[in-house]
Amino acid sequence: MKPQQLFLAAGVAVAILAGYNGFIARMAGTSQRQRARAELERPPASIDVVFLGNSLVAAGCDPAAFASAWPRAGPAPVALNLALGATTPVEHDLIWRSALEHNVQPGYLIYGFFDDQLNAAVQGDWSDLVGNRAFSYYFPGRAAEFYSPGSTLKRWELSVTRWVPMLAERSSLWGQIELVRRKLEDIGMPVAKTNRF
Repeated sequence: MKPQQLFLAAGVAVAILAGYNGFIARMAGTSQRQRARAELERPPASIDVVFLGNSLVAAGCDPAAFASAWPRAGPAPVALNLALGATTPVEHDLIWRSALEHNVQPGYLIYGFFDDQLNAAVQGDWSDLVGNRAFSYYFPGRAAEFYSPGSTLKRWELSVTRWVPMLAERSSLWGQIELVRRKLEDIGMPVAKTNRF
């Protein structure tokens, strides 16, 4: 193979990878974790109550209904639901610390978790950090301290993965394919309610 052909093949491969990375980054921009990040970066000016946890809190807590049913006299509290489905206490901690850094200082924090999540072993391997658990890639230093305390290698792995969308957001494409599959599966069937997570 001539050097020109090798460089051409390498250039085409790099262009394909760059295009795929851009495609995945754009697709992941509408994911639940990206919306959660956007909400953390632009919180309301004053927040009285924050809800935090996994899908049990994300789906089961309506901040507007909570505020309207507030029993005390005076103005209703401003409530913010920062819960994120399919997450663990590691991601909850990352969300909470990010909220504090963005001057979210509520009077109340209501935390919900599933079964034994607070006692379960922390899992942060490559196969674990997909879907909303990929939130850990946005805060590699903090996340690495949970998954592998004191490990420079883990911190480096999370940091590098963060900057490559086709690695950090690798489940985004599958999520979109699954939605299309469900739509095709439902053709001709009565409308059925599905879990948003």
